Amino acid sequence: RLSATIGVIFEDVSNPFFGSVHRGVEDVARGRGVLTLVGSSDEEPDRERELADAFMARGVDGLIVASAVRDNAYLLRERAAGLALAFVDRPPRFIDADAVVTDNLGGARAAVEHLIAAGHRRIGFLGDRPDVFTAAERLRGYREALASHDIAEDVDLVRHPRFRGVDAYETTAALLRGKNPPTALFTGQNLISMAAVRTIHAHGLQHEIALVGFDDIPMADVIQPGVTVIAQDPLALGRAAAELLFARIDGLDG
Repeated sequence: RLSATIGVIFEDVSNPFFGSVHRGVEDVARGRGVLTLVGSSDEEPDRERELADAFMARGVDGLIVASAVRDNAYLLRERAAGLALAFVDRPPRFIDADAVVTDNLGGARAAVEHLIAAGHRRIGFLGDRPDVFTAAERLRGYREALASHDIAEDVDLVRHPRFRGVDAYETTAALLRGKNPPTALFTGQNLISMAAVRTIHAHGLQHEIALVGFDDIPMADVIQPGVTVIAQDPLALGRAAAELLFARIDGLDG
């Protein structure tokens, strides 16, 4: 019988990446007889706080957050009152709490290094909003890789689609229509990668424009040509975050 509950706040539970993270959390929680309540913040700080308040009003035993806010101190009072906390995908800010975070910087650097090794020098970057931690780290990795090979960054090749899949198609198309278009793309988020792949194929450029994406995308291995990705393990991320949270619920200190 499921009795205890934990709250889970992600950017968008319909995103396959966060769907898998949630499954990892749920697998661990169910093994302990704990129900998970999940909500999407849509990367809106106010919505994240509203969800956190709603979950805490329902007496959740712990909270797992992929945070969209710049300051997580809004959780300090609840933390002091005994609420167990764990962060996933993005580290906490202005609060001391456990977190499970991928090496976004190193992964992005490796992606761009792969393109440089293949002979590319004009490499476009399509990433999430730069105020999102993961996006900022991946942009930094892109820049570090270029700098390490003495390739000057062209700001015209760096784009941030506002609504990922919706805007990423047109953003990619505009980039490819430029006077001096890139020969390769590094896409910093799975939904952006999917839109960029569609754009490249729609323009018949799939054998001319190389692409490496961060996060796996559905059927990346069967698209022709295959799409190279820096693949995280979202199921493992979710499981690790849940294990940390339950360790705190069980009374782990430090």
